[in-house]
Amino acid sequence: RDGRTLHAVRRASKGAARPDLFSHLRELCSPVHESGKTAAQSIYSSLEALSTPEATKMAWTRLGKTCEAEGAVLTKVRGGSYPRHATNGRLLTTGLHVWEYEFTSAAKANGNRTMYVGVAQEGLDVEKGGHSKSGKAWYLRTDNGTLYGSGVAEASDQTPVEKCFVVGDKIGVTLNLGDGSLAFSKNGVLLAGGFPAGRLPGPVVGAVELLTVGQSLTLLKST
Repeated sequence: RDGRTLHAVRRASKGAARPDLFSHLRELCSPVHESGKTAAQSIYSSLEALSTPEATKMAWTRLGKTCEAEGAVLTKVRGGSYPRHATNGRLLTTGLHVWEYEFTSAAKANGNRTMYVGVAQEGLDVEKGGHSKSGKAWYLRTDNGTLYGSGVAEASDQTPVEKCFVVGDKIGVTLNLGDGSLAFSKNGVLLAGGFPAGRLPGPVVGAVELLTVGQSLTLLKST
């Protein structure tokens, strides 16, 4: 099965059979068993290698007054507990793209782990958040794994995952603009679900929203 899946990935990288790519991955990885975990890591590495075009310099490109970026680390340093938008990388218009964040720290005061990672339309207000409500952003919520954005059920109708991501975890984002899908991974293992094909219109940029002072994400890879 792993061989058939890798074959599908290679075909997708050449512009063929893109709609089948994530269905093959979900078949392999959901539910995740130890054998599936090893295969999923292999598939994720293959996706990373096929990411097009090649990775550019890591950078947080837009952020508001409540956040600061020091190198690859983005931190919310002031303000109330309201989500604030920030972006990374350049505008993505076509192709397959993979990048990762490290969950670097939770909130100082209460350990809050609620952040949002994914993609958004370019040019959104960085002094505000909640852009998924207007259909302009597509996110995974880090503390419970629920999805926010058009094309999926309301978060209240989804099944949350307790402690989905904690400090030290790596949050992977796989964007396929060939079929309009968005998938997420935890420490290199693809998660079930995500935004199915046809849900994401391009162009978009990598995007996050931090909620509470002290929360931080480190950009590990960016396309």
